[in-house]
Amino acid sequence: MSRLRHRRGFFLVLVLVVIAVATMGVSTFTETMLMYDDAAYLQADRVQARMAAESGIQTVRLLLSQPPELRADFGSLYNNPELFQAAPVGGVGNTITSSFT
Repeated sequence: MSRLRHRRGFFLVLVLVVIAVATMGVSTFTETMLMYDDAAYLQADRVQARMAAESGIQTVRLLLSQPPELRADFGSLYNNPELFQAAPVGGVGNTITSSFT
């Protein structure tokens, strides 16, 4: 009878160890998935920032390709907040917009 009680205690400890290992595995998996989620959001922000910078470069390139008389009609190249400040960047139907300044 004593040997049977000893075995029951052994299985209780074994189940406790299995539950602890499973809990650590789930915790590691959850932490990894949260890190991948954060990385995906950071990558999207990086792409959005790059596209905003590219849009600003193309706007300046377009303005500089115009003749000087037409550029004067747009205003000064050096101090023209109406043209360069907070220009919205985003496609049609795009819910996320940004601006270059």
